[in-house]
Amino acid sequence: MSDDTNQDDEDQGPGILDVKVALETVFKGCKVHLLPSLGGSFHAELSFYEYEIRVILSGLRAKDRKIHYRFIQRVGQPEGRKPTKRMILEIETTDPDQLVKAIEDTKAHLLGIVYAITKALRPPNVPRVSGIDDLFKDG
Repeated sequence: MSDDTNQDDEDQGPGILDVKVALETVFKGCKVHLLPSLGGSFHAELSFYEYEIRVILSGLRAKDRKIHYRFIQRVGQPEGRKPTKRMILEIETTDPDQLVKAIEDTKAHLLGIVYAITKALRPPNVPRVSGIDDLFKDG
């Protein structure tokens, strides 16, 4: 996959390989797929079961290059219909720092889901009562 990277000018905005590195840094161990270039835009995609992250860079590589970030949940439909997609977070920016913040917010959202499920499946904390004296203890 080729990027529109020009190594001579380091004052340019982020390229698709920069986006890939940012995603793989936050989501360690996950593989980011770079889709073929479509009409002057570059796409990076990362999927987790029913969740999907897409980053689209539009136009030529420049400081004011538009970055589209989408965090989506695919919702299955009955009767073999195509799944619908629910937008959880969508931003359009030219600031690479906002992209990094959106990636970190996405990770926090996913970790919140994991925490909620883990907490719901954990047995409740019930103090042990081995005798009548345990009922009258403080704490």
